Amino acid sequence: MVSHVETRDFENDGVRVHDVQTCYLCGSIGHPLYRGMRDRLYNAPGVWNLIQCDACGYVWLDPAPLPEEIGKLYRDYYTHAAAPGNSLLAQIKRGVLSVAYGYPSADTRRSACLLFHLLAWVGPLRDTVGGSVLWLEASRRGRLLDVGCGSGEFMAWMRDLGWDVVGLDSDSETVRVAREHYGLDVRLGTIEDLAFPADSFDAVVMSHVIEHVPDPRGTFAECARVLKPGGRIVVATPNHESLGRRRFDEAWLQWDPPRHLQVFSPATLQRCAEDAGLQTVQRRTAARTAYATYVSASLLRQRGRLSGGAWANVPQQRLSIRALAFAIKEALVVKSRNVGEENVLTATKGSGSGIAPHPR
Repeated sequence: MVSHVETRDFENDGVRVHDVQTCYLCGSIGHPLYRGMRDRLYNAPGVWNLIQCDACGYVWLDPAPLPEEIGKLYRDYYTHAAAPGNSLLAQIKRGVLSVAYGYPSADTRRSACLLFHLLAWVGPLRDTVGGSVLWLEASRRGRLLDVGCGSGEFMAWMRDLGWDVVGLDSDSETVRVAREHYGLDVRLGTIEDLAFPADSFDAVVMSHVIEHVPDPRGTFAECARVLKPGGRIVVATPNHESLGRRRFDEAWLQWDPPRHLQVFSPATLQRCAEDAGLQTVQRRTAARTAYATYVSASLLRQRGRLSGGAWANVPQQRLSIRALAFAIKEALVVKSRNVGEENVLTATKGSGSGIAPHPR
């Protein structure tokens, strides 16, 4: 048992913060991974460190912003734009999804069906296309909650596939875009603030959200509370044990200080969810972002920062070829080792779901 360690509040370049000296998951002392990091994408203020727990491997931001200060780290973060549609990609996705995940396809020609079966046989492609529905099978269709839904592109896609969708986001402009562009039911606030009725959703999804929240156990617990018995929660979040992190070290883009308050391994993500009363159905990693990881980290290593985001510039041909080779390698290796760029956790609510929020 680690004794209580006093922390202090102070100002970090205009952001009020506090020391985080012990591990959120197990209370053990950690060691610094990287010191003196700044925002490398969107000019958020402050100087930050990343700490890793010596006992369980959990990685966290130190100092951490006080909850009421977190908005200062997102002033230039969102583009607020709805993504343009791509009918060809949508057609391919619908075809593979019809074979691998049970979603009906509009194209019923025999030649197209044969092509879709062949494409679905390619494991990395099937997994990447599955990521477009966060690996939820059509047989589970019902009411879906998208926590941190952004501008609503995923929600609109899932609505088109037959789900009854509800979303939430803490950015008012993003909520406006989702409502006006897609006509979606999107609420402004956090899942804790909105207090949906218990047992009201067949599925809850969080795609690259849990790393941003100040109390991930509390967020998991609230997701479990609003999930129907037998429902599914699917979480995708960066994996600091990935090949990309091992290849690029500090230049790995998904450290993303100061917006990522914690970065998970497969084991620490599972522990956090189970501490909140969820039961793991499947724990694995995915390689669908490996190409983007290689390009962004390579450019970040060259330039020190990527103004305007990871894809501000189109990569040169040589870099694209190397990134493709890296993505193929990761897609092959991830079958036997949890080294994909994303953690993917599928869970259901346990019999005793629900814990008190954890102070941070």
